[in-house]
This record gives sequence, C-alpha cells and structure tokens, in this order.
Amino acid sequence: MSRWTNIIEDLLSRVSDIGNTILANSDADSIKLSLSEKCQALLSNVGEATGLARSREILDDYKRLDKTEQLAFFQQIYANFGVDEDLLRQTVNEWLKHPDKIESRKIHTISEPLSQELIRRLNLSYGGTAALVKMREDLLEHIKTDLSLAALDKDFQHLFTSWFNNGFLRLERISWSTPATILEKIIAYEAVHEIQGWDELRLRVAAHDRRLYAFFHPSLSDEPLIFVEVALTGDMPNNISSILSGDRQTLDPHLASTAVFYSISNCQTGLRGISFGNFLIKQVVEELKRELPDSKPFCHHVTCYLVYVVGSTPNLH
Repeated sequence: MSRWTNIIEDLLSRVSDIGNTILANSDADSIKLSLSEKCQALLSNVGEATGLARSREILDDYKRLDKTEQLAFFQQIYANFGVDEDLLRQTVNEWLKHPDKIESRKIHTISEPLSQELIRRLNLSYGGTAALVKMREDLLEHIKTDLSLAALDKDFQHLFTSWFNNGFLRLERISWSTPATILEKIIAYEAVHEIQGWDELRLRVAAHDRRLYAFFHPSLSDEPLIFVEVALTGDMPNNISSILSGDRQTLDPHLASTAVFYSISNCQTGLRGISFGNFLIKQVVEELKRELPDSKPFCHHVTCYLVYVVGSTPNLH
C-alpha cells in the first residue's frame, strides 16, 4: 500500500468519524431504522461527513446479516431503488415532441436506477470498494434463489467495469520476497493447478525459469484480482507434468525460447464477469519482452494452455 493511499484512507476515516458524531447527535433514532431506510437516508443526505458515516454504517450493518436477511435486503433494494418510471415516461414524451441532445442526455440520466447511485455512495466510505465486491459475491449466490436480482447485479457489474478498468490496475511480479499474506492468497486462489503448500509455491515463484504475475487495484491493495503463472522453457512442452515437476532441470531464463502461460486464476468471485485475463497476458508479454529482448519471436497455442515464445505478441481477443 502506498504512502498516499494510507494518507487518503486516514483522511476518509477522520471525516467519517466526524460524521458519526453528527449522526449520533442529530439522528438518535438511527438505530431503529431498517437497513433499507438507512439507504434511503443516504441518498437524501447532502452532507459529505454524514454521508461517509452513513455509508460506513450501512456496510457494517450489512456484514451482520445472515443469508436470509441478505436476500431480503437485496429484494428491497431491487424493489425500492429502481427507475422513476413516471418521470422517465414524462421525459421521453417531451423528447418525442421536441427531440434534441439536451433532452436525450436527460433520458440517459433519468433512466439510471437509484441503486446505482446508492452503490456509488457506499463506495465512498473507507473500505467501501472491498465491501461492495464482497456484497456482490453474496448477491451472485442469491440470484440462484431469486432470478429477478440479476437486474440488480447489472448495476454492480456496470459500475465495477468502470472502477476496475485497465487504467487502475497495477501489475506486480509475485516472488518469494512478496509478503506472506499475499503468498498465502496465491495458494488459496490457484484454480487450475492446485498448489500443495509452501514448498510447491516456492517452485513456482522462486525458480529462475518461473514467473507469476498478478493484477492489483488501489482499493484492494492486498488482494490479487487475477494472476497468471508462466514457465520459461527451452522447447515446446507436450504435457503439464513436465512444467509442474519438482525435480525438473532449472533453465537459465536467457536461454528460454518458449514462455508457457500454464495457469490463470481469477481471485475475486465478486468481480465475476469483469474482464482482466486478456489484458493481463498482454501486459506480461510486454514484461517478458523487456526482460528477455533477444529471444526468438514465435507464437503458438497448445491444447489447454497458451504457449507464447518469448519475443512475440499473442493474438488475443
């Protein structure tokens, strides 16, 4: 986590504390409000400090809900924080009578459900982004029970696509010197070829001919979003066992002709549907080109894993 991130988070925390004091003095009945009513209050709130405090209060209250209460909460948000259909109908009728660009933009604004603005305001609180990613993870589970909630999920997905776009992502190489808390998560999140403990992880991140790269986001600084594992080899492998073998012969990476992208794992269920993979592979390719600029250019695809020979650019869509 960067020094500036710490400073910003500290400021947000201080402002939120001020807001908590204001809420305590002006809203003695707040504890009696339902979670849905607190969300209504958040949208009607105009004060920044109280808004941050209310957002934090809502997210803290949400954490205490059981599964049944979560489902009821999502159903209330879907039912009560939608589009103002009367206003939208009126605006569309006005545009049909006098079509122009200004009225067109009004339609776009008015057609946005209130749930999107609610999510935006919750995101402003300290730790809001991480909490919302976890909230969406819960929502995806509850959609299996109530399919109508898929419409609410579209609001999360729409906003997450902007918040987690490529410009905000930070590529990091994971090595044996990476903090243990992150290395533990790499072990836990590996979804393709399971990592059996620390010794096996060391083979994948500490060996000279192995690379592991992950994307991070400023708001989830200690949580990898997605990671890819790469094996640098002297020829085209014909099976995964030769890549994962613990007693294989280590290769000088400068003698490698092939980079095998043999495993890619998405880490955050709450970010399902947000595309990272292609961009991650392209970024890693550029990193390898800078590190090993003299390797032979060639590109090839092999069965279940992408094989990229160092020096080329893969054809990804």
